Amino acid sequence: MFLFLLYNNNYFIHPLRSFPKEFEATSSHKLRHSNDMQFSFSYFYYLMGVPKEWDSKAYFEDIDTNNDGILNNNEIRTLAAKLLPVPFSQTGLKDLQDKLRNCSGEVLPSSEPFRISVRDVLFCDALIPLFQTSIKSQLKYKFQLMEEKEIDFHMIRTNFTKVRNILDGMRKQRKKFVCLNDDIDHSNPESELVIDTLQELYEAYFPHKSPFELPDGQENEFLYYEEFTAKYAPVVLVVYLCEE
Repeated sequence: MFLFLLYNNNYFIHPLRSFPKEFEATSSHKLRHSNDMQFSFSYFYYLMGVPKEWDSKAYFEDIDTNNDGILNNNEIRTLAAKLLPVPFSQTGLKDLQDKLRNCSGEVLPSSEPFRISVRDVLFCDALIPLFQTSIKSQLKYKFQLMEEKEIDFHMIRTNFTKVRNILDGMRKQRKKFVCLNDDIDHSNPESELVIDTLQELYEAYFPHKSPFELPDGQENEFLYYEEFTAKYAPVVLVVYLCEE
């Protein structure tokens, strides 16, 4: 069973740049190789692992709640929650408070509540490791992992009875993801029964054609992209203007 997947080239360029030699080697193989870069895995693992880009304005939106550019004690506690493990340890919280005081450009009387500007926090070198750790744990893209119970993976061989039982089980409980691996011995006469049974399953799963499918009896004119471009390559018309 084949999957129809959509890829965004703007995202996939990053894995290509990260592993240029590996993808170049993969491209050179006419047949599948054990060291090939798997396209889908590379793409999706990149999306699942790329860290969120630093955006100071967005980061402090949830911290500086009154948007005055100054963090009061209550807002500083929210900052601590983002930078430190929760629940806070006394030493960790005190260490953060000391770093903020050292970075504050404003000297306040001890009788006044401590406050610090967002700008001073952003330019505080002592906080850089904490910010890096905090941002690193945040992922840029949202995703959802399916449980294995939502996956059907089967090796389809030439034993008709076994294959029919597998496919009947799939009919009984449809899963969100289905992968059928073709291990059929097509030289075996029984393979025709297996293929017919697979065809029936596909028709039961997908009774209506997708808009990408051609009408019955119609085939693509070209098998390769190069054949298509060779026939429909844009024609460049050059016009020379000559003065008399």
